[in-house]
Amino acid sequence: MHKNTKLIITTPNVWCASNFFSILFRNRTPIHCEHTCWFCEKTFTQLIERFGLKVDNFHYLTTPAKVRFSLISRFLMSLGFKKLAGSALYFELSLK
Repeated sequence: MHKNTKLIITTPNVWCASNFFSILFRNRTPIHCEHTCWFCEKTFTQLIERFGLKVDNFHYLTTPAKVRFSLISRFLMSLGFKKLAGSALYFELSLK
């Protein structure tokens, strides 16, 4: 990786409210076959720092994973609960 390169990574948001609703009301964990780990901001940052990278920018993506949760997500976002409203995490990384 070149020193001026930015690496963009998105991951599912483990704290997303729609995940909790799926577990609570459907009795199943919403897992995609290609996602082998769930990260929060802290665990992902610790992982990438072990490999000489750093987080330059971080956001919760507010586009809900499922349409039926869009009203709930918008409501949570309006109250400032970005961690629960965002369906994904967005990271901009660079070399340390």
